[in-house]
Amino acid sequence: MAKRSVDVNSLLDAIGDSPEVREYRELQWQGSFNDYLKMVVEDPRIVRNAHQRMYDMILSHGSEEFT
Repeated sequence: MAKRSVDVNSLLDAIGDSPEVREYRELQWQGSFNDYLKMVVEDPRIVRNAHQRMYDMILSHGSEEFT
């Protein structure tokens, strides 16, 4: 079986330009703890954990009982 030549730089460029990577970079935040606390005061939802967020989603969309 013949090996295909792969240009590593082209591959890394393609990965770096993907929409997923761009979105991940846009979601990054850097700041001091003081900056973080100011954000929490403005929007307390920031500190909610995964269980609380899931509960919020269920409440916002409602639920139905199946038997």
